[in-house]
Amino acid sequence: MNMPPIPEFLLREKVQDVSVMPIDKPVIYEDKKITFRLTRNLKSKLALEIIQYVRTNYNTFGKLRKAISASSDFSRITDREIRAGLRYAMTNRIPVPKVIGRGKSRQTTVRYYTMAVKGRTYSAVEV
Repeated sequence: MNMPPIPEFLLREKVQDVSVMPIDKPVIYEDKKITFRLTRNLKSKLALEIIQYVRTNYNTFGKLRKAISASSDFSRITDREIRAGLRYAMTNRIPVPKVIGRGKSRQTTVRYYTMAVKGRTYSAVEV
């Protein structure tokens, strides 16, 4: 019985050693800045985050930027998105959950906040 010849690409004799193969130039991948689309959902989530930070005395833009970029949810957020969240918080009521009581009598209520600006500082105002 005659066997057909083995194709050249299957022959192992011609394979070069991988460690000896020449490398022209190392490939460097740049970390791209991801910009989010400014949807209403993103702005409302950012506004809630911003109000919580403003209530804990991160009340200037620089402090907000540092605090938000350190959080895991919005670590790659840009100034554009932060400003959009601030504008959204200034023009809309943002619902913030609050737990009242302990144990079995615990209840979750909703408080509404909006943002106010005085000079260069922000403040959260309960509506």
